Amino acid sequence: MNPELVLIRAAELTEADLAAHPVWVTYYEFEELELLADLGLDVARLSSALAAVGQPDDYVIPVPAEAANLPFKYVHLSVVATTPGGTVLRGTRTRVSLSLLHRGDWFRFNPGLQDLSLQSAAALAAATGDREIFPLSVFVPASGKTETFTLHG
Repeated sequence: MNPELVLIRAAELTEADLAAHPVWVTYYEFEELELLADLGLDVARLSSALAAVGQPDDYVIPVPAEAANLPFKYVHLSVVATTPGGTVLRGTRTRVSLSLLHRGDWFRFNPGLQDLSLQSAAALAAATGDREIFPLSVFVPASGKTETFTLHG
C-alpha cells in the first residue's frame, strides 16, 4: 500500500476533505516518520514536501483510520457534530479540543480555554442561528462512536 501523498494546511481543510478522511495527523517529531512509513506513506516525498512548506506544524496529512490509536503527538479525528437545535457541522477532534467548520469559517473549543471557547460558541450560534451550541453530539467516523462535548465537566 502506498497512499497518495496529501499535505493540506489545517486551516484550509474543507468539509469534503473531512468527509473523505476520518483521521489526520500533524507531523511533529522525527520518530513519527517511522509511523508514517508503517502506514505506507512515502516518507522521502513527505519529508521533502514538509521541508518545502517551511511550517510543517500548520499542515495535516490524511492517514488510514487505524492511525487514530498510534502514538502521534497530534491526531485530528474527523467528526460530524450536531447542535441541540439540529445544525450539523463537520470538524475535527483532538484529545482536548473540538474545531467545527461552518461556511468556510473555523470555530474552536477547548474546555481549558473557557473565555475563548465561549466567544467562539457565541459566534457560531450567531452564524448558524442556533440558540445553544452545547451540549454537542459528536460522531467520530474513525471509531463509529458518538460522544457528548461540552465546555463544562
